[in-house]
Amino acid sequence: VDTNTLHVDATNNRVGIGTTSPDRALTLYAAATTRFNLKSANDSTVGIEFGDPDDTNAGYIVYDNSTNKFTVGVNGAGTKVAIDSSGRLLLGTTTEGNESADELTVSNSGNTGITIRSTDSSNCSLFFSDATSGAAEYAGYVQYLHSNNSLKFGTNNTEQMVIDSSGRLLLGTTTEGNADADDLTIATTGHTGITLRSATDKDGAIYFSDGTSGADEYRGIIVYDHDDNTLKLYSDATLALTLD
Repeated sequence: VDTNTLHVDATNNRVGIGTTSPDRALTLYAAATTRFNLKSANDSTVGIEFGDPDDTNAGYIVYDNSTNKFTVGVNGAGTKVAIDSSGRLLLGTTTEGNESADELTVSNSGNTGITIRSTDSSNCSLFFSDATSGAAEYAGYVQYLHSNNSLKFGTNNTEQMVIDSSGRLLLGTTTEGNADADDLTIATTGHTGITLRSATDKDGAIYFSDGTSGADEYRGIIVYDHDDNTLKLYSDATLALTLD
């Protein structure tokens, strides 16, 4: 019809629109930007269904004009992906999450998660941005480096915490401390310390343990008792020194 507006390839049972050489059952072609329109009444749905002759609605892509929502279904199991009228992406659900974090919602009846996969020499990253250029594109980030199997956390465009391949926690540095005490290393360019804050009638404590039960869980203790403002030191699970 009209040269190539509509072409039927009877030999291969194919139809071409805009082409005389359809390479699929239906091929649409235009030299410039084009669209394929499916329209229905204002409150109706319009879509495409996929399946073999024995399947009913095995897979589908549907647009609901009444709610302005796209839904995708697979394997006859109902909607698996939805893009709602606000542009929110919903996977495995049709209900968005909390309004402060609802642009992407993932739901499942069992274990649920997201996988980011790269090569063994590349990085997997999650960036938090408040701009579209410069350092503001990654003001905050969580990044896994497969090259050395370390997990990094950054704030204000700066790396602040690293968990290395040995499970050591490094705060403010990428270099661990002495081998005898390198499980936690904290570094700053000024005064550096750790604060333990508890209620006015409770204790703040550090326990030294060589077991997972009984007195082995607290063989050595440094404890500050806020109730009577005393500092106590324990050795071999026994109070050895009190500073009142």
